[in-house]
Amino acid sequence: MPVSVECEVDRARRVPRRGHGDHGVARLVERYVARHHGVALSEMMAPGRATARAKWARHTTMYLERVVLQLTCEEIAARFGHHRTSVTHACRKVEERRDEAAFDARLQALEARVGRYLEASR
Repeated sequence: MPVSVECEVDRARRVPRRGHGDHGVARLVERYVARHHGVALSEMMAPGRATARAKWARHTTMYLERVVLQLTCEEIAARFGHHRTSVTHACRKVEERRDEAAFDARLQALEARVGRYLEASR
């Protein structure tokens, strides 16, 4: 099931999917992705509109927190000061770009790094 659909299922059930719940790892992910995209963490985390680079960093981070850390859309939205539908939108945008080989390869590398952060935190 695509991540964006999972967010809607979570909402419809009104039962949040509990993931790893490790917000310390989420903070590491946010810092790493911001650095990877060459944007300031404060710019990526700021509510409201952002530069294209900061926007993609934000989308990527939301996607990784949803897929790898298994945080709920509501948890991710709260971290970024956005509505849960923004998380759904971000995940959908990232999923759409996974058909691009170069983008997918970069995302797989980020997923692997986040997985290592998660394993190290246990």
